[in-house]
Amino acid sequence: MAYNPKPKDTSGIRLTAELKRLTEEMAENVHDVWASQRLGEGWSHGPERNDERKQHPSLIPYAELSESEKSYDRNMVLQNIKYLLAMGYSIKGPGDQTVVSDADETAVQREINSLKDLASRPDLSRAAAFWKARNKAIWSDSSELYEQMGNMFLKAGEPLGAFDVLREGLGYHPDNLRLRQLQAHALARGGAVLAANSLLQELANEGHRDEETLGILANSHKRLWLEADGAEQSSEHLRKAYELYCEAYRRTSGYYPGINAATLAMALGEWEQARSIANAVRTNLEVSRNGGDYWEEATLGECALILGFWQEAADYYARACQIAGREFGSITSTLRNARLLLNYTGEASEKQLIESCFQIPAVVVFAGHMIDQPDRAAERYPPHLEPALREQLRERLESMNAGFGYSSLACGSD
Repeated sequence: MAYNPKPKDTSGIRLTAELKRLTEEMAENVHDVWASQRLGEGWSHGPERNDERKQHPSLIPYAELSESEKSYDRNMVLQNIKYLLAMGYSIKGPGDQTVVSDADETAVQREINSLKDLASRPDLSRAAAFWKARNKAIWSDSSELYEQMGNMFLKAGEPLGAFDVLREGLGYHPDNLRLRQLQAHALARGGAVLAANSLLQELANEGHRDEETLGILANSHKRLWLEADGAEQSSEHLRKAYELYCEAYRRTSGYYPGINAATLAMALGEWEQARSIANAVRTNLEVSRNGGDYWEEATLGECALILGFWQEAADYYARACQIAGREFGSITSTLRNARLLLNYTGEASEKQLIESCFQIPAVVVFAGHMIDQPDRAAERYPPHLEPALREQLRERLESMNAGFGYSSLACGSD
């Protein structure tokens, strides 16, 4: 007989801020109760679960568990508390004081509005400061806050920051599809492509065959194709990526899976199919575009590139970059795809035309001396030289078009 679980609907229950603060402690206690029971039954820690040897990899302190295991315990605690409240029970704090919430819909909406304002004038340092100053009691009520913040970091080219945001969000909203999709984006952009692929395959296996899930799953196979060592493995990922993009395009007619299907058709040597898809995507987009969307302009640039319209492609790419501003994560993603297409078509002058559209600042790594301390015997970097050196460094960085810098923190030329 098929089992059809029907948990009580607790979606309308809002937890108080104090209860949320207790969630982590309660989740750790749940883990400790389970671990104590296992250890009492003669189990021990092992690299993988082995019922015969009574070994389990999770017999470790709660703090050392993976985030997915912690999220499982947190969610169990949250759902049980919500169940009690849904059944009409009340929960009192120490001293029989009613536990009250400092998070409400108004507070959440204020945070959402602030994030939207921040996104309209993107600045990575402001975004990082906003994230650091967040009130977890308010944020934990809204998956939208984590979605917007994670997406903002991704657009700015900061996948590690995005991953931290999304990991926390999934701790409160473990089943949220959009947060899981964005986490996969962050993993892939941060270089953990296999982990992203595994997470996305899990979503697909759960029945999520929407354009976004299929598209980023295909993208992970595309990245694995580009990074693969062996020809057989490379070919397998390329074919899988192409099939997934085609499936998403058939289901939705969306321009994102369409242009990627066309790109990979070129990589597979199916030039006629590539041009056919690119032409269809181009025709649909030229009718529906509003002229102010980055991805629409970038996609039209890729369509023109596949169809051999070089100047048209350059014009679209230039407009896209102007719209993007400092969203370098988006720009570099488009540049990678343009370079992929340029591997299969174009002369040197045409390739240079396309490359010139993408003005991405240089990355600078700097190492210098600290300013001399008063007790230093021999001068190396005396304090009176700092203003002149600062000006020289500023001029040098401007001439290099520096936009990203890495340096050790010290009282010196940094």
